[in-house]
Amino acid sequence: MSFFGKLFGSRSEQDAQAREDIVARIEREVSDEQAPSAESSTDDRFELIASDFEEDQYVEYVAHGQSVKHALVLLDEGEVKQARALLEAAIATADAPRYLLFDLGKARLADDDLPAGIEALESFLSKLHPEEGGDARLHAHFELATAYSNRGEFDAAVAQYETALEAQPDDPRPYLAMASSFRGQELWDEAVEVLDAGLQVIGESGPRWRFWQELGLAHAGAGRDDLARELLSRALDHLLSHRHRDLPPEAAVRLAQLHEQAGAPAQALDLYVILSEGSDEARAFAYHVEAARLLSVLGQNNDARHMLERALELAPPDESVRAAITAKLVQLPS
Repeated sequence: MSFFGKLFGSRSEQDAQAREDIVARIEREVSDEQAPSAESSTDDRFELIASDFEEDQYVEYVAHGQSVKHALVLLDEGEVKQARALLEAAIATADAPRYLLFDLGKARLADDDLPAGIEALESFLSKLHPEEGGDARLHAHFELATAYSNRGEFDAAVAQYETALEAQPDDPRPYLAMASSFRGQELWDEAVEVLDAGLQVIGESGPRWRFWQELGLAHAGAGRDDLARELLSRALDHLLSHRHRDLPPEAAVRLAQLHEQAGAPAQALDLYVILSEGSDEARAFAYHVEAARLLSVLGQNNDARHMLERALELAPPDESVRAAITAKLVQLPS
């Protein structure tokens, strides 16, 4: 048993079952598209957030009391400043905090205080023993990598990803995060190298489609269009074959562009139609516009008109955007 487990004791089976019951109830409310009932307290929401916590992490938060639970709920809801204030107050009197530093670091970074956020996360990592930390350790490295990147310290960011890989070498997430970071810097070949190494590690049981997607985007960035098209098609076909029609927008749009460049507008159209029905509501109007354009190319002007009319319904209240869609409607052949 870890230090905090010895200090505070483990949760009993009854406590664990009660916690599972709370999580199940809240998930039922969400799945039924109902707002949480009035009895869903801060404790309930905390238990839902804490469902994947490490044992030590859960025990420490509970030991720090109700204000910390409230802070974590606020942080999860995006109320950054209120959450930070509660966490700062808690850390000032906390006895041997560890995971509290993790969430304080996240709150500080979300509050645009990079130096203080980095300090808290590095302090958290320094207090962990080998094999401790689980997802919190991993996400601390990711948060630090993003913070260093935002400060223009790319080498320091890469070092965080490398440390995450050393800590959890069989976990696919550090490979994917590092590759995405390399893509952000347009280091296409470096991204491919990391992803190829990750595929070797995860074998047949890991999320291979995620690696195919990242590889496709990296090869597309490097101008290797045929290979990119093959890999992105493989990734998205995997999702569609498993009845996942809410496709990742970046990959789907890039593949649609590659299909069109390769002289396959119908395949590009299929992707924009799927995207127009997905959860990316902010860009739904743009997907309708692209689908309308391709429908017109294919000679299906009536369907194109319906798509543009729907795009106009979904468009933001930006007069230039709405005028552009209206102009396309006017220009459509009858």
